[in-house]
Amino acid sequence: MKEIYKAALLAVREGRVLLCRKRGTPTWILPGGKIEAGEAPEEALRREIGEELTGVRLGEVRWVRCYEHHNPEGVPLRMEVFVGELEGEPGPAAEIEELRWQAAAEPCEGLSPSLRDLIMPEVAAGRISVGVRL
Repeated sequence: MKEIYKAALLAVREGRVLLCRKRGTPTWILPGGKIEAGEAPEEALRREIGEELTGVRLGEVRWVRCYEHHNPEGVPLRMEVFVGELEGEPGPAAEIEELRWQAAAEPCEGLSPSLRDLIMPEVAAGRISVGVRL
């Protein structure tokens, strides 16, 4: 199985994480997308946010870590996660059908395996600093 390599945005407002759902899928994921050949992870993140979200500008970002897991179909996934600030109110664009702000500690049906098993528990426990500036 070929690995998926992507960049993802962890945007948090008032203790809630921005999640998106692609058209025709039941799974909630972080905004972002695949890193193209020759593209740096932050470049991919900025390109994908520009394609997937309307009404916002991505400000400063800070790399958190690279998570390795799998997608809902079991395909290996390597995800470069960045904490970032969105200026404006996000709306869905391109293949994104729906957005929601989800409290990390509250149950949520349909989270991707990496969100459910790794990222949301770390945010809820305070192990990921959601502020951009150190």
